[in-house]
Amino acid sequence: MADPPSITVLIADEISGRQVRGSDGGSVGRVRDVYLQDRDGTLAALTVSPSRFSSREVLIPLAAIQDLSEDGPVGDPARVAADGPGAPGASDATSGTGSTDSPRSRAHRISAALVGADAVLLSVTAEAARSGAEAPATGHVTPELLRQAARALGIEGAPPA
Repeated sequence: MADPPSITVLIADEISGRQVRGSDGGSVGRVRDVYLQDRDGTLAALTVSPSRFSSREVLIPLAAIQDLSEDGPVGDPARVAADGPGAPGASDATSGTGSTDSPRSRAHRISAALVGADAVLLSVTAEAARSGAEAPATGHVTPELLRQAARALGIEGAPPA
């Protein structure tokens, strides 16, 4: 008898095909592939196809995916204005890297939030995301490739993969 699929595999199946939107609300495309960390199965990156007829796919690292919470996206300008710059999570809204929790717990939280979300929301504009690093031809991404993809999106100081 085969083992049941892990929760991360179920999440990957759930978000494949999901619409991806930039921080400006513009459409980036749809999730084509989901990359998981080898060591613990947490979300590492997404491959996004900008259109059905495009052969180019972009690699979107976890660092560029907005952290969703019960109150809405952390990067939501209305929430940032209401909470103020010193509020918990405010540093995530501006840089995407100010969180005090571990990359693994952030990955789990984002993965869980994506299951119920209508779209994947990014912390970069749709235009920036569409012009990001091209996805690899293989089903594997290295930590260095994830850092390069983050830099291509203008995310400085991206957390190590």
